[in-house]
Amino acid sequence: MVTAWPANQSSEFATPALATTVGAAAVFVVALLLGSETKGEVLVSDLNLVADL
Repeated sequence: MVTAWPANQSSEFATPALATTVGAAAVFVVALLLGSETKGEVLVSDLNLVADL
């Protein structure tokens, strides 16, 4: 889709690529926020890093 849109437009490649990237990032963030895997969960890091030198 990123390459098909500018091929048929008189605009430069950067504008459609930017629009597609921003749109995909927005969809990704919405999917993370509305995903059922994290509903009602407290997100904590259970990883313990210990640096014994």
